[in-house]
Amino acid sequence: MRGWVNSSPPLGVYMKDMDDAIALDAFKPTKELILLAKGDSRKHCPFDTEVWGLNNVFLKPEVKGKRIDKLFAFDPLEADYISAMKQVAPIISWQDYADEKYPLDEIVKEFGTEFFTNTICYMIALAIHQSYDKLKIYGVDMPIGSEYINEKGGIEYWLGVAQDRGIKLEIAPGSQLLRTVNGQIYGKRDDNYIMLYLWERFALLGLLPKVGNIEIVKLIRPVKVLLEFTDVEVVRHGIQIRPVGTGQMSFQCSAEHSQPFYLGEKICKMITDSLVKLEQASNLPVNYLALYEKFVSSRRLETERGEE
Repeated sequence: MRGWVNSSPPLGVYMKDMDDAIALDAFKPTKELILLAKGDSRKHCPFDTEVWGLNNVFLKPEVKGKRIDKLFAFDPLEADYISAMKQVAPIISWQDYADEKYPLDEIVKEFGTEFFTNTICYMIALAIHQSYDKLKIYGVDMPIGSEYINEKGGIEYWLGVAQDRGIKLEIAPGSQLLRTVNGQIYGKRDDNYIMLYLWERFALLGLLPKVGNIEIVKLIRPVKVLLEFTDVEVVRHGIQIRPVGTGQMSFQCSAEHSQPFYLGEKICKMITDSLVKLEQASNLPVNYLALYEKFVSSRRLETERGEE
């Protein structure tokens, strides 16, 4: 490659051949962006580059006082809400309160789709449009079995578009984005290996039998030890378990987290059977819905697909 001493190279000289062009591109700074929402994984956000925030995420304790460059909102909002946002960063929207209008028509024309299931989708699409090289996603957790399940597909679609454009992705630990229900790929996954949130482990500890014959007791004991919270987890995730009535306990944590567990075929069948019995008796608790989706609904779907 040619060099110049104390002078700039003539325009276009470095583009003389492809090798020079590639060499130049290697020195180009990476244009990174953090997309920050309000899920628990926001607590891992490094705030080490430009930040686009969702709605009033700036009110979260871990975010207060941190730099946010832009805020995105698309719902009708109260005046006080809007005023608080504007004190933090300019608002991007197509609503009248916007400081900067979101270029929806331009975005739709470029990508040929109107598949936007929530605000995060709009944020990702604009980041792609503006040619960012890397997206770091924090606080966009989309837990399985939650109300966000209807929005998850849209976000993952736009992340796929980003990857297709060569944009690198960094997904916060604890997020369920770009993950299957049990963390395993279709066709090769072991249904006895499953991703569990802290609160799901707490729920399973209550669901598993507390008494039984010697075979059942021997089967359950190591699983309960596996699912119980360690002292490190209690401190790290702010876990609090309190009695709320006769034989009832409540669970709270300040930082939700998920990780994989291998439960074994017999334990998984025991959990599945217990959930099915609760559902058939119309006694399935609302907070067991995510477990039902993981242990019952997903397995039924796999079986039906396998029989086609």
